[in-house]
Amino acid sequence: MASEALSSRSQVALLSMVTMKPRNKPRQRTLKAGRIIFNNKSSILTCTVRSLSDSGACVQLAASVGVPNSSDLTLEVDGHCRPCNVVWQYNNRVGVAFR
Repeated sequence: MASEALSSRSQVALLSMVTMKPRNKPRQRTLKAGRIIFNNKSSILTCTVRSLSDSGACVQLAASVGVPNSSDLTLEVDGHCRPCNVVWQYNNRVGVAFR
């Protein structure tokens, strides 16, 4: 069955798209360079921040394989770093909630 092939994060993303619950904080669409930093700051994935709010972000990566559940998101434009957790993942996009 097709749903068995989906990861649990992908299933959550699909469920979120179906229910379309409004966000607590609206995200501002953006196009900023960023970095996902993890593994005691020894591993970095470059990304593009597609939307941003006070509570989270949507980032786009070359491939979402290997994105840890917990990391830091840094915006290259200002160097601002926020700890975050992955809340959904669909194709090469990942939604994170700031801690």
